[in-house]
Amino acid sequence: MNDNIDCKSLEKPILTATEALETRRIQNSIPDSCVAIVCFRGRRASDRLIKRLGGVPIQGEIIYGHRLYYSSEFNLLIVPGAIYGGPIIAIIIEELFALGVKVLIGFGAGGSINHNVQPGSIFIAKKVICRDGTSKEYSDMKNCEPDSRFLNYYAKRKNELDALFLNGLTTDSLYRETPRKIKDWRQLGADFINLEISPFYVVSKVLDMRSIYIGLITDFVGEKWENTYWNKNYDTKDKIDSRIIETIKELVMEKSLVSDE
Repeated sequence: MNDNIDCKSLEKPILTATEALETRRIQNSIPDSCVAIVCFRGRRASDRLIKRLGGVPIQGEIIYGHRLYYSSEFNLLIVPGAIYGGPIIAIIIEELFALGVKVLIGFGAGGSINHNVQPGSIFIAKKVICRDGTSKEYSDMKNCEPDSRFLNYYAKRKNELDALFLNGLTTDSLYRETPRKIKDWRQLGADFINLEISPFYVVSKVLDMRSIYIGLITDFVGEKWENTYWNKNYDTKDKIDSRIIETIKELVMEKSLVSDE
């Protein structure tokens, strides 16, 4: 664990991820991979990701509530599906860590609260603001950043990718995003919100896992809801998702970046 992280001092948990995995009586062998991609999108985007990376299903429900896929070409695990909410994110990351994963790549989405950030934008989460309950269970950090090597990699390709580097914040309640909360989140420096970005970075940081999150701005949730990309414009969204997936593929091909050494 990193010494410079302001982690909470906790007693040994009653239940650990390793113990939980053992109770599932996993019979088949799990590929030994230190890299995993967690998809925070629905079936359409998940299927596109799996197909592009050549993922095949691993038999059995290994990860809590989700099936794992494995790409032999890139030697990585894929957790597909609409995975939302801090608690389930923490469970999945803990269990991936127990399986030997040390590098996490998030493929997701977010709702803009910044008028200068429009739906359809590709973004890299450069920092998160820690206000959600799950993040607070792991650390007293006010802010958390991704792995600096990944961030530098994307910073050098900023113009090529046409990606924005944004600050994110996780809300615990999708249908309780009020104008007052939006105003407060803006004052804290957040550009976008979703249901997983903060614990995704915090939990991986506390476990000493290297992580980066790449996503698509699907809507604007400021004074009113502008849902341009929310379950609409599939052709356009598919093209943008393909671009994001291609950047993920290029990242995992950089062995010096994703290596556990």
